[in-house]
Amino acid sequence: MGIDPQIRAATAPLPAQWTFWCDTYVSPGQFAPLGPVQACAFTCTRTLSAFGSGEIDIVEPSLSLTAGDVLNLWGWRVWALYDSQPVFCGMPTGVTDDGTGLVKITLTEISGYLTKRQWDQTADQVYTNYEQTLIASDIAQPVTDVGVWIGTSAASPVLISQTYTYLSGQSRGDMLTSLAGLANGIQFRTDYHVDSTGLPGASMLIAYPRAGTDGDLAARVPGNEVSYSLAWDADQLRTRTYAVGGQDPSATTSSGTTPPNLSVMVDRPQASRPRLDAVDDYSDVTVLSALQASANTSATIYADPVLAATTTVQVDYPPVNTYAPGDSVTLSVTGPLEPAGFDFTGWLKEISVNAADGTAQWTVTTTQPPGMPRATLIGQLAALRRLTTGIHRQRVAAPA
Repeated sequence: MGIDPQIRAATAPLPAQWTFWCDTYVSPGQFAPLGPVQACAFTCTRTLSAFGSGEIDIVEPSLSLTAGDVLNLWGWRVWALYDSQPVFCGMPTGVTDDGTGLVKITLTEISGYLTKRQWDQTADQVYTNYEQTLIASDIAQPVTDVGVWIGTSAASPVLISQTYTYLSGQSRGDMLTSLAGLANGIQFRTDYHVDSTGLPGASMLIAYPRAGTDGDLAARVPGNEVSYSLAWDADQLRTRTYAVGGQDPSATTSSGTTPPNLSVMVDRPQASRPRLDAVDDYSDVTVLSALQASANTSATIYADPVLAATTTVQVDYPPVNTYAPGDSVTLSVTGPLEPAGFDFTGWLKEISVNAADGTAQWTVTTTQPPGMPRATLIGQLAALRRLTTGIHRQRVAAPA
């Protein structure tokens, strides 16, 4: 079916620096080429210690895929390249065809495949004083099925203890982000490269203390940015942190009954503020040391209001294929709150690219792990679902 002339006239081609290439799943870790495709719109988001997403509009007459290929969701990959260097790879998770001659495809970044895999070892996996990047590598191992190489780097080894049970209520992706959410926890990101055969490739770097690198990335406000926003939020601000965990399954009281849920308190008073209490719930944490680590993390990152800093820059200044989530960035800001100007350096938490607009939005965090923004209804519902799922799957018998 040809594209409608009015749609064709209204659809501007993407800049020539952007090209797109596809391949299809053959077997674990193996893919066969499908070839290039023509796109008239492309956006993607890449995130530090999380999984990105994207969306691409493919012009139907240019498809090097059959309808069966397109609808084989999770069965093929879309590579986005800028100046012949890959900057994103996504696996299709949704397709919309509205008869206009364009096919709109939603993408999950390739490492997000881990959200489709569960911890399915029937025997409990107990890690005792084990190096955390190696635990994370075990969790991430299934990503090799979709052609992603795993690398670890621990400049300062950190030993932790974790126990994972059969279908524990979290996907492997959730398990990985949980490890990254601890103070002194891992960072991970997906990196892209061109391999020795000239084809695009992907790897997942799991590292401590940082997955990113120091560089000279900078945005000046006002200056080379398109727009910026600085927002301080005290929703999670506290000087005293209570953390409530689950029940330790190995402990009993003197009467033989099940003990109460674990709890800890971290008190960090501030001379300039009255006492501010916060209670965090961790129903899936049944080890006191792990609960203490979570409480210490929250007490540290929420000792001050959470700063959410975003700035939008051009994709070619600096080139979007020269940086990735986790890299350091300096923002030099002059505005109503800081008329004399001030500089601060943080990490690129998230990068959102719009190929048609020629822009990349940077989200910068100054704490690690990043603080959570103000609670939303969607976030609260997701947390409630994780809680009920964890309760339901506390002890699951393996299928016969």
